[in-house]
Amino acid sequence: MKPLTADTHDTALSTAETVVFDFSSPGCAPCRKVPALLESVIDELSLQDIQTYEINVSQVPELAARYMVLSVPTLIIFRNGTEIARFHSLPSRSKLRDALQ
Repeated sequence: MKPLTADTHDTALSTAETVVFDFSSPGCAPCRKVPALLESVIDELSLQDIQTYEINVSQVPELAARYMVLSVPTLIIFRNGTEIARFHSLPSRSKLRDALQ
């Protein structure tokens, strides 16, 4: 998972067919589970054209505001630059898998 900043945001959406933004903060225990869950589901589905980005809401509050992120973890999944799914908490494995398929 790559860190995302306001400067790299615009190009990030065009790096792959599917892009996942993981909004988190260092003190959030559920947030620490997201990268492993994402990696596991991506491997299970054998997804190739996907990029995942971590956004620390403390360091990049302007992106949290832009996407109206009010709690962490929040995951936003984009396909071809369009938002297709949003989770406002740690998603279940099955819901994440369904959103990424």
